[in-house]
Amino acid sequence: MQHLLRILALVVITVVAFVANAYAQDYWAGYLFPRVYPRPYLEMVSAAIVGAVVAAIVAALPLAMLFRTKAWLAGLFVALPVITLRTHEIVTSDNQTQQSVVDMAWVEMLSYTFLIVCAVLLVSHRMRKDSCAL
Repeated sequence: MQHLLRILALVVITVVAFVANAYAQDYWAGYLFPRVYPRPYLEMVSAAIVGAVVAAIVAALPLAMLFRTKAWLAGLFVALPVITLRTHEIVTSDNQTQQSVVDMAWVEMLSYTFLIVCAVLLVSHRMRKDSCAL
């Protein structure tokens, strides 16, 4: 039963991190940059990084508390929806006419995965260090 609850919590954390990423990107781009087409790379890259940071903040502590030493694997699971969506964009886009789509898919996929896994590793390491000090 405990494993089932952990899996359910992992799915909920994944959804919450994904939604937090989307909202952070949308608000960041909407408040700081004018809506123009094509969107400038500065706007897209900064929105991807801000979204990844917010998702990492939302997901790091619950994952570290639930999965302790294997929290980084749970962090990879949390990153799977973005990896799946962006990989599909990379595979299906025409590299010559949609180079910005491919570039941003790579930036978003790598930053999201990297920041979530690093944040989870940092928090879980800090939790283990604090528990050893007691």
